[in-house]
Amino acid sequence: MRPIQQLVVCGLESRSFLNCYNFLTHQIFSSLAEAEAEAQTRNKHTHTHTHTHTMKLAEALRLRKEYTTNLNQLRTRISSNCIVQEGDTPAEDPNQLVLEYLSMSQRLTAIIVNINHTNGIHKFIFDNSSSSSVSNKGSKKAKKVLITMNEALAEREKLKRNIQALGTTAANGVVLVRYGSRSEIKQISCVLVPEYTKKKDILSKELRMLDLAIQEQNWLALVVEVARGNEDNGEEEEEEEEETLAAVQKT
Repeated sequence: MRPIQQLVVCGLESRSFLNCYNFLTHQIFSSLAEAEAEAQTRNKHTHTHTHTHTMKLAEALRLRKEYTTNLNQLRTRISSNCIVQEGDTPAEDPNQLVLEYLSMSQRLTAIIVNINHTNGIHKFIFDNSSSSSVSNKGSKKAKKVLITMNEALAEREKLKRNIQALGTTAANGVVLVRYGSRSEIKQISCVLVPEYTKKKDILSKELRMLDLAIQEQNWLALVVEVARGNEDNGEEEEEEEEETLAAVQKT
């Protein structure tokens, strides 16, 4: 029943007009409060778990480096101002510096979380025509593969390790010619130096190509910021973890 109709009914029932007015006013404000609460609930349920931030991934990486450097400097400044001689005052308030450190540390954590999240979901096509194993999704014959940034970063670290190991092994396997007496014991190499050197050169080329692709994607990818305080998603993740754990226990 509409408020006007209720007002008429109140009049027909010979009730006090003031009482009817107060009653209807209370109902109207109650209805508005309920509608606002429902709208907030709908917004909460329709809120996505992540949203795209306008910051480029390269900018986030720069901020991560800047925050890390600033935190190291703050630690030095805090240590330098913790104790002074009686009657002297520190050049800087160490307690204020600690607060600044904790605040910046929190910002650094948020940046790292967003970078890691973005690296896990951002995908790009990489041409691995000269690569031996950029992704397990394709064979050596594949020329282009779709990989995430995390896969690319892991592959880059693997290439660096392999290049260093091959280079060190090849260098240690080279027999240096020494001019001495004929009775000197002859040394021979147990290492496939030419093969390792050739393989090292191939991997170095792959590393350069992959590194260029990563740098390019850093300026193309937008940071995907992880939403905070989403209780519904947290409950869903807990339920999924419980189901996974139960399935593992059954097996």
